[in-house]
Amino acid sequence: MTESVLEVAKRRADVLDLLRDGPFDKRALVDRVGSSRSTVDRATKELASKGLIRRLNGSFETTVTGVLALDIVLECERSATALERSAAALEPLWKESPLSVAFLRGADRALVGDVAGFDVRAGVRAAFERASSVRAVVPDVSSVEHLEVLYAQAVEGETTVELVCSEALFDALVESYSGWLHGMVVDGGASVGTAAVPEFALFVSDLGTHRVAQLVVYDDGRPHAVLRNESDEALAWADECVDACAARATDRTEDVRDLPETSSFAGVDGSGPVLGERAAAATAPADLGEGEPASGSLLGAGYAVDGGRLRTPAFGAEGAATVACWVRPTGSLSTWQVVVKWDDLALALRRERFFGQLYDRDAERARAAVSVPASTLTVDAWQHVAYVVDGETARLYVDGEVVGETRDSYPVALDPIGAAVGYHYVDRDQGVHTPDFEGQLADVRFYDAALDADAVEGLYRTTAPSRGPASR
Repeated sequence: MTESVLEVAKRRADVLDLLRDGPFDKRALVDRVGSSRSTVDRATKELASKGLIRRLNGSFETTVTGVLALDIVLECERSATALERSAAALEPLWKESPLSVAFLRGADRALVGDVAGFDVRAGVRAAFERASSVRAVVPDVSSVEHLEVLYAQAVEGETTVELVCSEALFDALVESYSGWLHGMVVDGGASVGTAAVPEFALFVSDLGTHRVAQLVVYDDGRPHAVLRNESDEALAWADECVDACAARATDRTEDVRDLPETSSFAGVDGSGPVLGERAAAATAPADLGEGEPASGSLLGAGYAVDGGRLRTPAFGAEGAATVACWVRPTGSLSTWQVVVKWDDLALALRRERFFGQLYDRDAERARAAVSVPASTLTVDAWQHVAYVVDGETARLYVDGEVVGETRDSYPVALDPIGAAVGYHYVDRDQGVHTPDFEGQLADVRFYDAALDADAVEGLYRTTAPSRGPASR
């Protein structure tokens, strides 16, 4: 079979590249290539037969066809290397995703679960904080913390934000983050539009001295990988992608202006996880259950995650505490999974047990611990759980009923730090993620009081999730 021009150029790229700096005679080629004279003879004959090189006064040099063919070969090799390095990051994407190899060449990349890629993921927030403008195409919320950074930069700083999102994300923002949207548009001057957008998020940030494009790949609604590139060709492609989405977007800015002026953005504070998984926080506590203490003891409510992680604002408790929520486990009940970690209080699954406990850091042991078989919970079904501790007695509830109780005179003293919902922070300040909860959590509540049995039963009867694949 006859080889094409590019096939010969690729196979003889070393000689072709050398002759680009020619002309050279055969003796010089043999010395420079480091091959035998017969090998050089075959190479020059093949290259000359395709018009890639020519003779010139007893020597050889490339032709313009040879230069162009070599450029294509080298560019193809760069692209192939970029594709190979990016394959794992791109794995969840649909085969027809409108992604260009121009963005992949020279890109920094990291999988969200790869500790070595932490700096790349943290760079998303860093770019927002330093940007004079951010243009974004977003199919989903990757981190509540990133919403906060954009809000602060747009409302309190001078960052110009242009957002194009999917209809589904816009509806979710209106429902859960209406205060964020209202503040971004009314106080921050941001523009918001909806359109059919790619399944990846794309952020183009102007940092003054240079620009950077960052792409977030999602897997089933949760961030899977981040790619970052500052090259001219990557930025040109990113601009083209954002421009195309903006051109077909429906302007929703006036719709946002019509949201209630009383809306406010609560979200979570700056202690939230970097590029956390899919998570949501209600902007106001859900309704109180029957028999529940006065709202002054309710520190936070309405938090929810769907296979993800969330860090709440900082609050503590002294003397007594209650954590209550709806859980819908979807994986094994025998693995270590943290439902909620609030300072030294934990509600979790481990070694086929479901338990609530406090942890004595001085003695390095559990206190006020109550545990029941993990089989007490049901996979793929919503059930209400609560852990109540008052310094003398600890109780564990499932669906409004006490399933375990222990007496332990141990003082409740929870430092005012953000609680980890759906994961466990090993480091108290930075929130290093380890055993995530496999499933959904809804209406997670925190109290600085010990709810009595009637109050817990009231939560069970009045706060069941109203949506979702397994809602009651």
